[in-house]
Amino acid sequence: MPKYRFPLEAQDDYKGRVYFTQIIEIPPKINTSAFKKKQIEVPRLAGLPEGVTTIDGDVDFEETSTVDNALGLFTGKFSPGQTFRGETVELYLPPAQTIQDGVEFDNAFSFGIAGEAARQSLSRGEASILGASASALMGTGGIGSILSNLQDPNIARVAAAKVGAMMPGGRAGAVTSTIAQTALNPNIRAVFKSVRPREHSFSFKFLPRSEAEAKQIENIIKWFRTELYPESIDIAAGGQRLPIGYKFPNKFGIALRYGKKNVGAQLLPCYLRGMTTNYNATAMSFYRDGQYSEIDLTLDMIEFRTLDKDDVRYGWNLYGKNYKDFWEEFIAEVQSYFEEEGA
Repeated sequence: MPKYRFPLEAQDDYKGRVYFTQIIEIPPKINTSAFKKKQIEVPRLAGLPEGVTTIDGDVDFEETSTVDNALGLFTGKFSPGQTFRGETVELYLPPAQTIQDGVEFDNAFSFGIAGEAARQSLSRGEASILGASASALMGTGGIGSILSNLQDPNIARVAAAKVGAMMPGGRAGAVTSTIAQTALNPNIRAVFKSVRPREHSFSFKFLPRSEAEAKQIENIIKWFRTELYPESIDIAAGGQRLPIGYKFPNKFGIALRYGKKNVGAQLLPCYLRGMTTNYNATAMSFYRDGQYSEIDLTLDMIEFRTLDKDDVRYGWNLYGKNYKDFWEEFIAEVQSYFEEEGA
């Protein structure tokens, strides 16, 4: 049952829904037994209870050792964390859902004549990586072929342009290329670079038709704003709270459905990276209780990791675990269990 939902009324008029479910992660814990303490002497009056000190006497007092604790961070082991499903917000499925898949290429990489010759030599198995790399770096690749074909006027002009380009300053190359009316082929190749995480945007227009719906919208906006920000990690220092870090915010499992059927492309768990709330965008009108009559909400999401072929082929669960990997790990655990039982 969703914690919040919109609309509350006329639920059957439109069956398209988008569900945002918290994915709550409890981080792994470091074994604190790896951290040591050292003993120091502080004054204490003999006969007083342990821990009560004066300017006389001695008592053992524990103080953390910075060096030992720094070493403990390297030797301390992590205990497994936990991941579980949290609250869900159900909203209507907005129009114009765009899913953009893409990868990144370095599409302006120039091999040059030598680099292309080295690439072809490697492809044919005629050179080692070291030999091809040296040939490409020194610019010797393909030179023999050019020099042995100078009787061809076109090749001769290319050779002239190449020689001119090698002259310092660049002017000789430009002049030679202009006179010969010939340019060097840079042999540009698109080189695969990486996969970028997908980004998604959801835009909602809320027009509350009752006091209950207006309150529901208020709660939904506060819920998303709360989930957007991380928790602060503080320590006590000098009688004050010193902020020293952040705990990652929760991710969202997102499901697009029409009735009980999943629709559209499957989305990996996402972080909420930004949200925009626009109150009364078209008219400054309020309800009698002071609630806005129109609220626009835009949620900007980014998937927590990138995709690969197996993700598209097999899909994933709520937590972003690829089903292929999930079943392979499950089968391995079952086999390990029976092997231990048999032993």
